[in-house]
Amino acid sequence: MPENDKQPSVVAVTDDMFFSSRIREAAKAAEVGVEFIRGTDGFPDRYIASSPRLFIVDLNSKKINAMDVIRMIKSTEALSGTPVIGYFSHVDTELRKRAIESGYDAVMPRSKFVKDLGIILSDAARAVR
Repeated sequence: MPENDKQPSVVAVTDDMFFSSRIREAAKAAEVGVEFIRGTDGFPDRYIASSPRLFIVDLNSKKINAMDVIRMIKSTEALSGTPVIGYFSHVDTELRKRAIESGYDAVMPRSKFVKDLGIILSDAARAVR
């Protein structure tokens, strides 16, 4: 269910409660709707009609294969142009390389993601206004 009862402008694919909380707080401050998903059932088809402005994916998720997620988004015509940002543990440089090769629009270490989260979500909010 989207936060703030708004259509989700941002879809966050993460099962990490710490990052979910950080994203939720930043989305509230940016006044942007965000929906969290923790599985890929019905994904990405359920977002075709709502046309999110951004997907955020935890590349280190234990429950969701981040490379499958990017393939699903980029192979869905209505979503293929939607930016997808992946964040990862800075020590996992091989994962970073695979994410870039798989089509992520931006890939950043968790520390940079958290630092820039307000700007990232504010940009997504401006895209829907």
